[in-house]
Amino acid sequence: MSGIGEEGVCAMNSGSLAPIEEFSMGSVKVTDPYCVNAFGKMIEYLLRLNPDRLLAGFRAVSEGKDPRTEPHPDLYGGWEAAWSLVRGHTMGHWLKALAQAYEQTKDNPSLNARIKEKIDYTVEQLKLCQDRSKTGYLFASPETHFDVIEGKAAGDHWVPWYTMHKVMAGLVAVYKHTGNQTALQTACRLADWAHQRTSQWSPQLRAKVLDIEYGGMNDVLYELYRITGDPNHLATAHVFDEDTLFTPIAQGTNILPGKHANTQIPKFIGALNRYRTLGESEEFYFRAAQQFWTMVVRGHTYITGGNSENERFREPGRLDQYRDEVTNETCNTYNMLKLTRELFKLTGDVQYADFYERAFVNEILASINPETGMTTYFKPMGTGYFKVFGTETNSFWCCTGTGMENFTKLNDSIYFHTESDLYVTMYLSSLLNWEDKGLVLSQHADLPNSDSVIFTIEKAPADQVNIKFRVPDWIASEQPVRLRLNGEDYAASSSSGYVDVNRTWSAGDTVELTLPMDVKVSRLPDNPNTVAFTYGPVVLSAALGREKMVPTGHMLSVKATIPEGVRIKDYIAVKNGTVDDWIDNIASNLVRTPGRMEFLLRNTDEDENLKFTPYYLEYENRYGVYFRLVSQD
Repeated sequence: MSGIGEEGVCAMNSGSLAPIEEFSMGSVKVTDPYCVNAFGKMIEYLLRLNPDRLLAGFRAVSEGKDPRTEPHPDLYGGWEAAWSLVRGHTMGHWLKALAQAYEQTKDNPSLNARIKEKIDYTVEQLKLCQDRSKTGYLFASPETHFDVIEGKAAGDHWVPWYTMHKVMAGLVAVYKHTGNQTALQTACRLADWAHQRTSQWSPQLRAKVLDIEYGGMNDVLYELYRITGDPNHLATAHVFDEDTLFTPIAQGTNILPGKHANTQIPKFIGALNRYRTLGESEEFYFRAAQQFWTMVVRGHTYITGGNSENERFREPGRLDQYRDEVTNETCNTYNMLKLTRELFKLTGDVQYADFYERAFVNEILASINPETGMTTYFKPMGTGYFKVFGTETNSFWCCTGTGMENFTKLNDSIYFHTESDLYVTMYLSSLLNWEDKGLVLSQHADLPNSDSVIFTIEKAPADQVNIKFRVPDWIASEQPVRLRLNGEDYAASSSSGYVDVNRTWSAGDTVELTLPMDVKVSRLPDNPNTVAFTYGPVVLSAALGREKMVPTGHMLSVKATIPEGVRIKDYIAVKNGTVDDWIDNIASNLVRTPGRMEFLLRNTDEDENLKFTPYYLEYENRYGVYFRLVSQD
């Protein structure tokens, strides 16, 4: 079997192009109360899920059965049900989420052991399923699904390579986070199966197959190659590099309108991984990923950092036109943040850190019900809709799976490092243990309630370390960041969006940053009078009641509705001047209530009715992020 050594594990191949490195998940502990609760709720949910029910489809297929025609009683509902054509996708997300949680819970031996037990049992059972196959095939649907999309058989299909990516990514993540060799061996055998199949494709058949969503098959295979060094893994990864898409994007031509958004984003994550893996000779793929990111962020993204309408990219800049109940698929943000994170590591460009924070706070943190731990599919930007959260056992949407991952990696992009620099890219209460340097750093932040962030050196490194604090793009106009070292004003050097404190540190040293915040107005390009409001890193929204909050079906998910008879006023009339005048004086026209994270309108017809609060905290009401401003004059 290619890629498997004498001891049954893949050979190692190290090396990375990235000048900025991430910390392991076990090195950063988030202490922010909202995130601690969300992390805890997600772990509880993951552990409540029964691995035997998630395995049911895999076991059935390994025994030669088709769960669609011979439904297994153990199958879960929703997208994991007998009728589903993507059954099994949750397995990969669930394994990856558990693996991420495992690395972060070693300070809780009992919980850590429970997580590891679930992982090890499930991986061993998947291996047993795979052992029944002569080819290494491992899936929760018959292999005929792959024959159908190749035109070799008749029948139903949806996106089998997309689902295969999820399974493989889960296995690779288990190996990376827990060291489980069986997971790596199983992933390698799946990669061998994929190589055997794809190596037979003609150029015409390859184009036909790649016209159907295939997730991040290139990305996961490059990731596997980085572990194994197996040339077949590299070759198979490149089969899934869609150069006919990458070329116009790299040249700056936006061909995204009308395309399924979350089909495209993982392709560019994979393209960037090719560059990360092979280096400067593959600069074309780096350029394509950068151009794609810029197109999406500048032309297709709402103020929260989310994108898409009805799962598709629309015309660039036509955001107001498509503002409705099915905007901002959560999977899209999950993948955009993966792309953003890797671009930041390669460039250090602060624009990527700025976007990461915006989408993390206002899309990811906004996607969970803090009481139940359930997550969203869409986040409506249409005024008057509401968030619809999945169920425990009868949803299993794509965004349920990425939601599992989102809330078990809340700590992965707060800090980064080079050999001598520590990057602080997000202001979120946390504890960093940079073991290689002997540095332990605590951060206490309460944005947006307080503009003060305090860092304390809990354990000092022996060597000098330069700490680079990001200067956010939301800093209040004409109010500089203030930095105090051990209680004294400190004139830090500033460059490229960071302020630097480079010194030999002592235990007990403190750095206090003051990050001034103010209300800002964001106007949509296709209707400048449709606006949203922000305060510091948070997008604000206004609650619009709870009347008839009954979702309805939408494709294979559910969507929010505004039933007949429910009155939603989506505009605000400004008094005593024009809309532009009102916006120019926003500091006087949207005013914070003293002592509360709440903002009230002034000089409008809604002064007594609308209260604006952080959008990410809204989960119980209809809401408005955007409102049309009209003049009463």
